[in-house]
Amino acid sequence: MQLSAQNMTMLNSTTASQLTFLTATEVADVFFQGKLKYARVLQMTRNGELPAIKQGKSYLYLWSALEKWTEKNLNKPSWTHKRL
Repeated sequence: MQLSAQNMTMLNSTTASQLTFLTATEVADVFFQGKLKYARVLQMTRNGELPAIKQGKSYLYLWSALEKWTEKNLNKPSWTHKRL
């Protein structure tokens, strides 16, 4: 079952974390809570910065892989990050 980003915002965080795959729109709107735009998610994916699986013309993102990515990349001091 595919949930839209709008429907996912209605879910509580426990339920959302149990979902397996997200689309790029859902990653931008739900996982990053609108702090990253859809175009930036795609750009980071194409540059190999975000973990994703290419499915046809689309990308799918595993929630747990995104959580690991954020732990690794967003818990560092700001001077170690590339500017977004």
